[in-house]
Amino acid sequence: MKLTPLLANQPATANGDAASLELVLVLQQLVAVVKAQEDEIAALTARVEALEP
Repeated sequence: MKLTPLLANQPATANGDAASLELVLVLQQLVAVVKAQEDEIAALTARVEALEP
C-alpha cells in the first residue's frame, strides 16, 4: 500500500469537498503511523530473511 499525505487544497470526499484543517492533520498523522509501521515490518522481514538458510 502506498500512502501520500493529503494537502490542504486536495478534496477529501468523493464529491470533491475540501478537507478541514483538523481532518488534514488527522490524516497526515495516520499516514505517518502507517509509514512507520511499514518501515518496521520491512526491517523485521529483512531480519527474518537473514536468519533463513
